[in-house]
Amino acid sequence: MGLLNEKTGFYDMPMYLDEAFLDWTSFEPSNLCLYPIQYLTDSLGGIMKSELVVIGADSGCGKSELANSIAFINAGNKKNVYLFSLEGDRYEVIQRFRYRQYIKSCYSSGRKEMVISYREFIHRRNLPKGIEEEILVIDELFKAKFKTLNIYNREDVLDIKKLEAHLEIIDSKADLVVLDHLHYFDFLSDNEHAEITKIMKSIKRLQDKYRVPIVLVSHLRKKDKGRVFPDKNDFHGSSNIVKQADTAIIIAHPEVVTEEDNEKYQEQIQNNIYKTGIRVAKSRTGFGEKVVGVVDYDLNKRGYEREYKLSIIGDKFIMPMDRSKYPKWAINAVPENYYAKN
Repeated sequence: MGLLNEKTGFYDMPMYLDEAFLDWTSFEPSNLCLYPIQYLTDSLGGIMKSELVVIGADSGCGKSELANSIAFINAGNKKNVYLFSLEGDRYEVIQRFRYRQYIKSCYSSGRKEMVISYREFIHRRNLPKGIEEEILVIDELFKAKFKTLNIYNREDVLDIKKLEAHLEIIDSKADLVVLDHLHYFDFLSDNEHAEITKIMKSIKRLQDKYRVPIVLVSHLRKKDKGRVFPDKNDFHGSSNIVKQADTAIIIAHPEVVTEEDNEKYQEQIQNNIYKTGIRVAKSRTGFGEKVVGVVDYDLNKRGYEREYKLSIIGDKFIMPMDRSKYPKWAINAVPENYYAKN
């Protein structure tokens, strides 16, 4: 894409219009990168070719698992995905997906007696007979299905210069870049706010230069006592995290406010199925940040359910939305009679 007048650095309107039209008509919907959570797919459609998506979550709410799932689902759709996994053990990415596939296989084949916890799986305790052979079969399936997934070799710490060098190399190949996560970048000074601001501006510049979608994971601030659900001001480190993003997604468990909430949360702990809120706190394509999708996360199966409910959120409340008022895009929301049964 060239400028009509290189001396001034501006497009004239006819060239700008022509190039923008060609760019728009050359994009195929099949080229969208996908979200692994149905609520995000329904509400946002997918990840555009030139989009910086920031995902923030409280500790333990699965931000890394979501980032890894985004990488896997798109590699499974033959997209060239580059995953910079900077948190946890270097083999944690695949161990979690091996485990998930194993558990899925146990439930689908009626072998519930073979189900073990992820902790048991990692610690190699109480392993069912024949599990290693089954994992080798899963590995062969993964090699065939996810061969376009590339995982960063963490021999060196990642800074913005190294990231730019990598993007320069993979420019023409990459369909999606996933960075997990922002606070594990190498900071060149002790001023965290300034360093995060610098990194975010650099990532946005690189995303704009290469026009490749980037998904970036970030911490949220420590919970405030009065906080019912985090908003875009709760990203930890700098307001530039959200300012530079095209889309900001927040994942959190709604806070326990009443005794009834407390009883429901105890049931979640007992059943290992947690009500998880997903909020689109910012979207350049237009989306109401007061809407929260409430999705069941099954810790046993390590995955989100397909159906969801919608809630409206304010500063001090979160309230279920009337099912009759759901927007048209909520096609996979809970059935009309859900509230009568639950």
